[in-house]
Amino acid sequence: MKANDVQAIILDLDGTLLTSSKGISPYTKDILLQLGREGIAVGFASGRGYSSARLITDPFPPHLPLTLFNGSMVVDKRTDEVLHHLDLDALIVNELIRRTRGTSLCLHVSTETHVFLDRKDIPHYKRVDPITYTDCRYLETLDESDYPCIKAMITGQETETLGIALLRELEEEFPGTFSAVSTFKDHIEIMNPRANKRVGIELVSAMNNIPMESIIAFGDAENDCEMIKAVGWGVAMGNASDVLKACADDITTSNDEDGVGTYLANLFNL
Repeated sequence: MKANDVQAIILDLDGTLLTSSKGISPYTKDILLQLGREGIAVGFASGRGYSSARLITDPFPPHLPLTLFNGSMVVDKRTDEVLHHLDLDALIVNELIRRTRGTSLCLHVSTETHVFLDRKDIPHYKRVDPITYTDCRYLETLDESDYPCIKAMITGQETETLGIALLRELEEEFPGTFSAVSTFKDHIEIMNPRANKRVGIELVSAMNNIPMESIIAFGDAENDCEMIKAVGWGVAMGNASDVLKACADDITTSNDEDGVGTYLANLFNL
């Protein structure tokens, strides 16, 4: 892709823009801010919810709405208006809770404002991702007054075996009611079947008169595949999954090696 063809940059957050320590390197931040000043729109597409994504993205101008919960929600952060919203069927949420109890699997359930998770997971996730899990709550306190739920996530050492088997059973019993995608090792996210980052980005593209072919996007996980394939130029991080690398047009260095910043600096001759 040529620099003159780029009208917008869309960035995944965790594993892409964010380093392993959950920060943005000063170099990459400066590159993005410089491109923003030069008229390139900078946007974000994440599995995170609104509050945690805002804490990360607020230093950047609000060029484009935020694509959140892997495309289940799109929000204009200038006005806080929800432009797009896809809930996870309450039946699936309840079945996930019921079927994971008494197993080694842990479950996280996200609403617009809170994350509910198993007690034993709370200390770990507060440590590794304090932004998302600042105000997390016990899963057993989740009730119908907290619905609608937007996303669920299965975690644990048996996610790739027992978790996948559980999801296959659910799909056979309730076909077409959800979609599941791996975000990184031992983490599978469950959402509305029509939700993915591509859907969110297409909405953002149409609302801002930016052709999809004029967007360059960066990602690292399987939940970025649809987005990477849909835009004009998709770039996988060096730390990305093999599945995403196979979808991408190009590969940059890792999130801990200024992969986004160095790629854009070379593309735009900064």
